[in-house]
Amino acid sequence: MAAVSRSSRTGPILIPELELEHFQPPVFEGGPVRLPVGSVQFGWVGVGAAGCRLAEWFYRLGYLKTIAVSADEKHLRTLNLPDSQKCLWPAALPKRLRFSSPKESPRTIGRDLFGRMEEVFGEDADFLMLCLSEEESEKGGLVCSLMDVVNSYARLLGFRRPGRTAGVFLLESQHLHNRFHGIIRPMVAAGLPVGGRRQANEDFLRRRAELFALFNRLSAQPTPYLTFDSMDYLDVLTAGGWTVMGESRLSEPPDRSSISRAVRQALEQCTLGGRFSLKQTQAAACLMVGGQEMMADIPGLPDVLLYGFDVLTALLGRARVHRGIYEDQDTSLRIYVLLSGLQPQA
Repeated sequence: MAAVSRSSRTGPILIPELELEHFQPPVFEGGPVRLPVGSVQFGWVGVGAAGCRLAEWFYRLGYLKTIAVSADEKHLRTLNLPDSQKCLWPAALPKRLRFSSPKESPRTIGRDLFGRMEEVFGEDADFLMLCLSEEESEKGGLVCSLMDVVNSYARLLGFRRPGRTAGVFLLESQHLHNRFHGIIRPMVAAGLPVGGRRQANEDFLRRRAELFALFNRLSAQPTPYLTFDSMDYLDVLTAGGWTVMGESRLSEPPDRSSISRAVRQALEQCTLGGRFSLKQTQAAACLMVGGQEMMADIPGLPDVLLYGFDVLTALLGRARVHRGIYEDQDTSLRIYVLLSGLQPQA
């Protein structure tokens, strides 16, 4: 009997389809709505004092799809946002107010916020992000109610792909609660620096907003060196778990020793004082941005930068590491890292 070949006994080998392939980065045409903020369009919902101030900073950075929610009417008036993008949330709420509850009236606050999302966000949003401080997260009624409304709007837009989802940006994160797991993603933890103030000040909020926005902006920016594109950015954002950020700066011409220290310094910020283990990282981005003169005049600089990437990859273990090299008008070299897929230490 003739031998049956292995290929005839098995079916055709099919290459699986990736969810990321369905994401279409926006095409910037210079219109008044599409400011060049990056490859991913975010819709921001700020909650409480610190969350609203962080959302205001994103608005200043060009993210026009921003809504502030607070029970303090006086605080809302101080925000530099259009009145149509401010929502007064009653302080006295039941522990859980589901937006889908049939007992609700069309005039409830949940429907009011939902309507504002329709006006401000529309259907042109890739991620919805809920900004709040850890103190606000303890107010279960407020946070759970807002999660219901945000997730309801996400479902309305059919957020079933990585480019269409809802997440949380948690400020002053000292205690990372597992209750967020499986509910929303990404979950960005922005902890105060070691020895920093108990409450987030304006400089801290501005730096957190600028650092998070930098990865989005550079993912849409061309570079003659090494590109960090929108698919790389989405891979990091959708890796699950907690997402953390870090940065460092080198004012002197870098060598292997100094860039290794700078990479470690940026990664140390990502541990949030030992609350995360770097070995748990599932996906990461490392962007190095240097001045034009530095990039052009320092001999052997590309090899030094690649060595820095290798150090980071070795420290993170099995994580998928996306790299990018850019230049600007600054005179220093800056290193930015974004890690995701982390789980809090016990």
